Amino acid sequence: MKRIIYTLLGIMLTTGVWAENVAKIGETEYATLQGAFDAATTGQTVQLIADVKLAEWLNVNSGKDVTLDLNDHTIAPTDDRVKTNYCIILVHRGAKLTVDDSSVGKTGCIDGGTGDHAYYGGILLTKNDDPGSEPATLVVNNGKIKGEYAAISGNGTRHNTNVTINGGTFIATDNEGTAIYHPQDGSLTITGGSFTGVASAVELRSGTLNISGGSFTATASSYSCTANGNGITTIGAALAIAQHTTKKDISVNISGGTFSGVKAVSEANPQGNTSPAVTMAINNGTFTGDITATDVNNFVSGGTFTSAVADGYCAPGFEVVLDAEGHYVAKAETAVEAKIGETKYATLAAALAAATEGQTVTLLADINEAIVNTNENNFTIDLNGKNWISSGDAFKNNGGTVTFTGDGLVKSTATDGIAVWARTGSIIINSGNYENCSNEEATVYVGTTNDNLGGKQPTITINDGSFKNTADGVYKWNTNLKPLTLNIINNIADANTYQAIVIKGGNFYGNDPSIGDDSQLNKITNNSNFVSPELHATMENGKFIIEEGEYVAQVGYLKYVTVAEAAAVGDDITLLADATIETINVVSGKTLKKNGHELTVTNFTVTDGVAATIPFDFTATTATYTRTMPAGTKWGTVCVPFTLTQGDGTSAPKLYTFGNIDGATLTVNEVAADATVAPGTPVVFSITGPAVFTTSNATVSPTAPAETGNLVGTYSSKKIETGLSSIYYINGDAFHQAKASLTVPAYRAYVNYTTVPLGAKPSVLSLFVDDDMNATCVGAVMEEMATAKNICDILGRQFSAPKKGINIMKLADGKIIKVIIK
Repeated sequence: MKRIIYTLLGIMLTTGVWAENVAKIGETEYATLQGAFDAATTGQTVQLIADVKLAEWLNVNSGKDVTLDLNDHTIAPTDDRVKTNYCIILVHRGAKLTVDDSSVGKTGCIDGGTGDHAYYGGILLTKNDDPGSEPATLVVNNGKIKGEYAAISGNGTRHNTNVTINGGTFIATDNEGTAIYHPQDGSLTITGGSFTGVASAVELRSGTLNISGGSFTATASSYSCTANGNGITTIGAALAIAQHTTKKDISVNISGGTFSGVKAVSEANPQGNTSPAVTMAINNGTFTGDITATDVNNFVSGGTFTSAVADGYCAPGFEVVLDAEGHYVAKAETAVEAKIGETKYATLAAALAAATEGQTVTLLADINEAIVNTNENNFTIDLNGKNWISSGDAFKNNGGTVTFTGDGLVKSTATDGIAVWARTGSIIINSGNYENCSNEEATVYVGTTNDNLGGKQPTITINDGSFKNTADGVYKWNTNLKPLTLNIINNIADANTYQAIVIKGGNFYGNDPSIGDDSQLNKITNNSNFVSPELHATMENGKFIIEEGEYVAQVGYLKYVTVAEAAAVGDDITLLADATIETINVVSGKTLKKNGHELTVTNFTVTDGVAATIPFDFTATTATYTRTMPAGTKWGTVCVPFTLTQGDGTSAPKLYTFGNIDGATLTVNEVAADATVAPGTPVVFSITGPAVFTTSNATVSPTAPAETGNLVGTYSSKKIETGLSSIYYINGDAFHQAKASLTVPAYRAYVNYTTVPLGAKPSVLSLFVDDDMNATCVGAVMEEMATAKNICDILGRQFSAPKKGINIMKLADGKIIKVIIK
């Protein structure tokens, strides 16, 4: 063993240090990054735990779907490698690589290096000898990627790639470098990140490019574009779009981002192609530098520019004009926001002011305005699919009745804003989408202070539409509520005399459309629920949908179409109509005010040995209690909180009420076939087999069990202390005197025999079934037993005197009786 240790020590001294692991998957570490990638399975993350030097590029092979977590470390070339035209990381066909950085600073880097030992790029998608046609996929969320000629690149002969960039920093260091070089026919989607190159930030030569965010900078001081069948063409453009010799289609859509260069955007055809199709659209973004295009026109419909944009570049109906701050802004040409009939108006406010009784004002453009209507005429606003967004209250009506129709959006983005406000004028909503994001105000609002109403009674009637408050947290003025979609001002005039909000349809997100500021609703006796009485709100996929229905329960001022809905939101429930629930568990622990109505439980089951909680009287469609009988017995006691019906003793228990006790004999009286036993009444029963007590349309009552004669019932387990020799419990076919403490299980009964002196009490009370005689005959039977002419058992064997068990006796008067002796 010592020899082995010395050998290892010698190796360590020769090499200087132990080899350091550079990556891990979960808790498993790997000495090489390629080894970690080869071991990774779909969905796993390879996390760097040290900086890595690569003499050969890292292969992300086909079939891999792996995340690389840079974790604040760097991947770079070794100091002795020979420069090639490949990259640090190669993503093969059929592979997907996601690059991220979990470190706080997000400063991990894939660095292709510079000079004689550099790789040309950071990440390359596919290579010439990749088999198959599956796409190579790259997603970058964070981190830094650097390369001499490109941080990320493809190849014009290797198509079908998917690249998505959501963030990170991308740098090309060479004077003819571009942060992203995209010559292949594939998709490139950029939502964020910083892209810098001397020649360009991005050069697209084929495929589809969608940019919605990010910063794009070309640092070259002059612009040029030269034909090139194998590399970049453009210098000095933040975004360079240049046709390739492969003649693949090009599509560019820009909806955001900042672009800075001698040219902010350059679209060119350096190869002199007569095809392919090139399309481009700019509808937003900030552009510092010229916009030039060779093959496309009519592509600008939005954005801010530092230079004038040629007329031919503007989309139909748009123009670029100089604003007050000296920026060129693309906007709708000769802006028209609305029309009445064929008459057009520059602003919606102007159209609303001009509307006469019964006319319709139709929106023709998206608007960003807060509008107050004072026109006393009744008219309609057709949203016409447009967006009406305001940083204040979008629409405030101080005029007549305004009706909203058409698809479209009315939205307030203010933290104290309202979408539509019937202040002193009324509003009818037939369709459309209405939103706000306020913890202080509702999406839809009615009323103002008493002094300003001017005798009006403003209302909002909602027949359809979608209503949403997207604010987080709770309502500012009542923290028991979510942010509101509907509300009425607290001191609205004559609030008790009319319905300020009437809901007849619609979809409501986030909270029940019945709910408003409860301090107000408590004042409004006629408006305790916004939803029309014949309707109710049903939750479905996160929204409340108004449907037809009748209310059966109420919690506070809110009404519900089922008891279950009411029980889910409150503990104090009032019935508004007769109602049915499946199990009593629906309202377990709740307070129910029957309010003159009846509650029916479809299935009510009492479990043997488990005390039932009966909060109030109700009717059970079916009430059931089941007990397993001890072997060899057929007699028992039962006391349950629902009505019992007589059985035949075979398929259902036969019931006997408790009679009198004479000496050691207990007489029980059979219940009539058509009679019932009231809830809480203790009885004796007989059955051959399991005892299943089932009653249809049973009355269930919480009233404590009654004491019938000397028989005492209990709904719960009851312990009787020792020394109580007056207590008898049933065992077999008789009641036995308790000699020690006794626990009586739930739903049973015991005899409390207190009518004779303690010393005269028998140890066993034999059961006597009064088939033909009244209970008053028991004493005479006992006297006549001694003079019985014939005594036999159930097998016909004759005896001279009664024996233990069942005795069949023929009395002196010829009557035959059955006597059980214990």
